[in-house]
Amino acid sequence: MSMKRVLAVLIALMMSAVLFAGCFGEDVGPDQERIEELEASALSDKDNATALSTFQEATIENHEATISSLNAQIAVLEEQLVSLNYDYLTNLTIDAVALENANQMIDSLEEMIDSLEEMIDSLEEMIDSLEESIDLLEISLSDNQTLAQHWKQTAVDNRADLSLLDLSGLNLRGSDFSGANLYRIDLSYTNSFNLSLKDAYMWKADLSNAYMGEANMQGTFLWRANMSNSWMGYSDFRFANLTEANLSGTHLAEGQFYGTILTDADLTGADLTNAYLYSTILTRADLTGAIMTGNKIWWDDVWWEDTTCPDGTNSDDNGGTCENNL
Repeated sequence: MSMKRVLAVLIALMMSAVLFAGCFGEDVGPDQERIEELEASALSDKDNATALSTFQEATIENHEATISSLNAQIAVLEEQLVSLNYDYLTNLTIDAVALENANQMIDSLEEMIDSLEEMIDSLEEMIDSLEESIDLLEISLSDNQTLAQHWKQTAVDNRADLSLLDLSGLNLRGSDFSGANLYRIDLSYTNSFNLSLKDAYMWKADLSNAYMGEANMQGTFLWRANMSNSWMGYSDFRFANLTEANLSGTHLAEGQFYGTILTDADLTGADLTNAYLYSTILTRADLTGAIMTGNKIWWDDVWWEDTTCPDGTNSDDNGGTCENNL
């Protein structure tokens, strides 16, 4: 079995275990206790597997190098035996002492060869044993992954209410929380790339300092959500409600804000480079210091009312727009 194949399996399982750990937090109903047991088992297996595989790989490489060296020594000794036998057969005039010395050397070389061959056999048995243990470990991890997937699906089926969960700092990459009740959930500092929060209820949720690029937040209810200093480039906020949301310092470049409600939202210092704004409501929103360069803003189709423009002026004093006050 290839060690690269084994390591690939272990790494894949590690990512599954971490994703599984992040997606369901502390409160997903009656399956929680079983999920925590599997999560702990998966993380423990991952750590043990990584350490064991690293050790075993190094051990196998060392044994194979030793075998190669021993084979080379045997080849040299066999050449010496051939030479000694040749000298003995072609030079019958050598004296008795020299003949005795030659015979002793031949015996010694043959013993060394036998010893080296025994060592090689022992090392090869050790390599076979190590490879068998790796096979068993792979089977065990595969079984655990199957169980984890089963309970993960069970949790998905029963995850209607995930409110108040603390998932901060976890890897939630690619997770799907569509339609879930995520009231005051803590997703701060998470790796949530390609996360789906479509139609989720996220009043007062904490999404600050998260990596959440290409997130799907269509129709998401984000009243008073804290999304400050997060990286949310290329995310989809169409028809989302971000009333009174804190988006200060947030990277929103290339984002989709069609029909998005940003009433009283804090967008100070936000990066909206090439963001698509159409039918967007920015009533009383604060855009002080925000970056709004690019050509994807439909200025006449954005609802400006008492909006603080990027240069600090008020849209009401600028003809009902911030187009010329960036």
